[in-house]
Amino acid sequence: MMRWTSPVGTMLMVAVGLSLLGAMTGCTPDVTEIRNVGIKQYQADRQIESMATFRRALKLAPNDAVSNYYMGLHYKNRADRKFSEGDLTGAYKQLDTAVMYFNQATTSIPSFMEAIKEKKDALARRGKYEQAVNMAERVAQRIPGDKVTQYVILGNLYRDAGDADNALRAYKQALDMDPTSTVARSEVERLYQKARQPQ
Repeated sequence: MMRWTSPVGTMLMVAVGLSLLGAMTGCTPDVTEIRNVGIKQYQADRQIESMATFRRALKLAPNDAVSNYYMGLHYKNRADRKFSEGDLTGAYKQLDTAVMYFNQATTSIPSFMEAIKEKKDALARRGKYEQAVNMAERVAQRIPGDKVTQYVILGNLYRDAGDADNALRAYKQALDMDPTSTVARSEVERLYQKARQPQ
């Protein structure tokens, strides 16, 4: 005896099956369109709408690197506002949240240089120079990309932490890789000028 099934019932079973298959294989939905809307909102300085859009994207795809990156930027912006209001505790909480989002972005894409830079900046602003420097050391040694820039960033972190010797070492590594780097040269000069100033 043959049973008749309605086309709607068949489509529903196929949709449920595909959803289960996607969940079992770890597939996440494509959030490109949602993400692009969030980026446009961010660029238009519509912070609340942009954060809501990125939260929706992350609800669908929690490991989406770009959405995590922009959420980190939002929290860094919120930290700036808290700093300007004199609320250090609030600013530090916002920076900690920003670091969490940048961590997720760099976990998803380990060579996501913008997220790495923002995370280092957030850690440094949070006063966690040692963590920022350790991370910068690892990035400069292991992750492909613009090594000169990576070593200049590392030098800047050392300089900001008051470690002129290691800052100079990092800048010289950058210059060894590219002797024509004007950025590395200007950082070395700035370091020497600061050393010449009376304390």
